[in-house]
Amino acid sequence: MPPPALVPPKPPAVSGFRVSAQPQIYRAEFEGGYSQRSRKGPGNVARRGTLSWVNLSAAERDALMGFFEARGGSEAFTYQLPGHDAAQLWTAPAWSYAPSRSGLKWDVSADLTEEKDIL
Repeated sequence: MPPPALVPPKPPAVSGFRVSAQPQIYRAEFEGGYSQRSRKGPGNVARRGTLSWVNLSAAERDALMGFFEARGGSEAFTYQLPGHDAAQLWTAPAWSYAPSRSGLKWDVSADLTEEKDIL
């Protein structure tokens, strides 16, 4: 069965949006300051990012929070990041919400970690 897709009620805020990448490598240190490095598998670059949705209604906030809570931080889902051509597989290890600046709407934020599951 394919993973569920994250379909937010509106696009995330692009202001402040950032995805970081950190290659995972094996490193062997030798005398004299020499070292040898190799990748930890073919999908060795770990990507992480934080998305924010601003000015959501309470129903939109509840739908987004419910999606993340249903996955429990461990179940992967597909999502196409802003400015990307294709959806990738992600998990959300953390998410939060707070009143927006106006106090009448809600802001939701989620940390995403790219996954390399075999589907």
